[in-house]
Amino acid sequence: MTDLPIQLERGEVTLLDFWADWCGTCRLIDPVVKRVVGDHSGVVLKKINVAEEKEVADRHGVAALPTLVFLGSDGRELGRLSGSMTGKQIEAALSEALNKSY
Repeated sequence: MTDLPIQLERGEVTLLDFWADWCGTCRLIDPVVKRVVGDHSGVVLKKINVAEEKEVADRHGVAALPTLVFLGSDGRELGRLSGSMTGKQIEAALSEALNKSY
Protein backbone atom coordinates (compact mmCIF):
# COMPACT_ATOMS: atom_id res chain seq x y z
CA MET A 1 0.00 0.00 0.00
CA THR A 2 2.88 2.37 0.71
CA ASP A 3 6.23 2.70 -1.05
CA LEU A 4 7.98 4.00 2.05
CA PRO A 5 11.26 2.18 2.74
CA ILE A 6 10.26 1.05 6.22
CA GLN A 7 10.11 -2.61 7.19
CA LEU A 8 8.08 -3.23 10.33
CA GLU A 9 7.62 -6.22 12.54
CA ARG A 10 4.20 -7.55 13.50
CA GLY A 11 2.48 -5.24 15.93
CA GLU A 12 4.41 -2.11 15.03
CA VAL A 13 2.79 1.07 13.77
CA THR A 14 4.17 3.71 11.43
CA LEU A 15 2.84 7.22 11.99
CA LEU A 16 2.94 9.31 8.83
CA ASP A 17 2.96 12.98 9.84
CA PHE A 18 2.03 15.09 6.80
CA TRP A 19 3.07 18.74 7.23
CA ALA A 20 4.23 21.88 5.39
CA ASP A 21 6.50 24.82 6.25
CA TRP A 22 3.62 27.29 5.94
CA CYS A 23 1.32 25.28 8.27
CA GLY A 24 1.24 26.91 11.71
CA THR A 25 -0.80 24.11 13.25
CA CYS A 26 1.76 21.60 11.97
CA ARG A 27 4.51 23.45 13.85
CA LEU A 28 2.38 23.60 17.00
CA ILE A 29 1.63 19.88 17.14
CA ASP A 30 5.13 18.73 16.16
CA PRO A 31 6.52 18.52 19.72
CA VAL A 32 3.29 16.90 20.90
CA VAL A 33 3.48 14.21 18.21
CA LYS A 34 7.15 13.55 19.04
CA ARG A 35 6.35 13.25 22.76
CA VAL A 36 3.42 10.89 22.21
CA VAL A 37 5.44 8.69 19.84
CA GLY A 38 8.38 8.72 22.27
CA ASP A 39 6.12 7.34 24.99
CA HIS A 40 5.47 4.15 22.96
CA SER A 41 7.79 1.41 21.81
CA GLY A 42 7.05 -0.13 18.44
CA VAL A 43 6.10 3.15 16.76
CA VAL A 44 8.03 4.69 13.86
CA LEU A 45 7.46 8.38 13.04
CA LYS A 46 7.87 9.40 9.39
CA LYS A 47 7.49 13.14 8.79
CA ILE A 48 6.38 13.92 5.25
CA ASN A 49 6.68 17.44 3.86
CA VAL A 50 3.84 17.62 1.33
CA ALA A 51 5.73 20.16 -0.81
CA GLU A 52 8.60 17.70 -1.27
CA GLU A 53 6.63 14.43 -1.33
CA LYS A 54 3.34 15.36 -2.97
CA GLU A 55 2.90 11.91 -4.54
CA VAL A 56 2.99 10.26 -1.09
CA ALA A 57 0.42 12.75 0.21
CA ASP A 58 -1.79 12.13 -2.83
CA ARG A 59 -1.49 8.34 -2.44
CA HIS A 60 -2.72 8.66 1.14
CA GLY A 61 -5.57 11.05 0.28
CA VAL A 62 -4.24 13.97 2.33
CA ALA A 63 -6.58 16.94 1.86
CA ALA A 64 -5.85 18.99 5.00
CA LEU A 65 -2.85 19.75 7.17
CA PRO A 66 -1.71 18.53 9.49
CA THR A 67 -2.73 14.94 8.81
CA LEU A 68 -1.56 11.96 10.81
CA VAL A 69 -2.00 8.52 9.21
CA PHE A 70 -1.41 5.41 11.32
CA LEU A 71 -0.26 2.36 9.34
CA GLY A 72 0.10 -1.23 10.46
CA SER A 73 3.11 -3.37 9.56
CA ASP A 74 1.17 -4.66 6.53
CA GLY A 75 0.68 -1.09 5.21
CA ARG A 76 -3.01 -1.09 6.14
CA GLU A 77 -4.39 2.21 7.45
CA LEU A 78 -5.35 1.84 11.11
CA GLY A 79 -6.50 5.40 11.76
CA ARG A 80 -6.22 9.04 10.76
CA LEU A 81 -6.46 12.52 12.28
CA SER A 82 -6.60 15.80 10.34
CA GLY A 83 -6.60 19.47 11.24
CA SER A 84 -6.34 20.85 14.74
CA MET A 85 -5.86 18.12 17.34
CA THR A 86 -4.90 17.70 20.97
CA GLY A 87 -2.30 15.49 22.58
CA LYS A 88 -5.11 13.40 24.06
CA GLN A 89 -6.61 12.84 20.62
CA ILE A 90 -3.23 11.82 19.20
CA GLU A 91 -2.60 9.51 22.15
CA ALA A 92 -6.03 7.88 21.77
CA ALA A 93 -5.63 7.39 18.02
CA LEU A 94 -2.16 5.91 18.48
CA SER A 95 -3.33 3.56 21.23
CA GLU A 96 -6.22 2.41 19.03
CA ALA A 97 -3.84 1.84 16.09
CA LEU A 98 -1.48 -0.17 18.29
CA ASN A 99 -4.39 -2.34 19.47
CA LYS A 100 -5.52 -2.91 15.87
CA SER A 101 -2.00 -3.78 14.70
CA TYR A 102 -1.95 -7.15 16.45
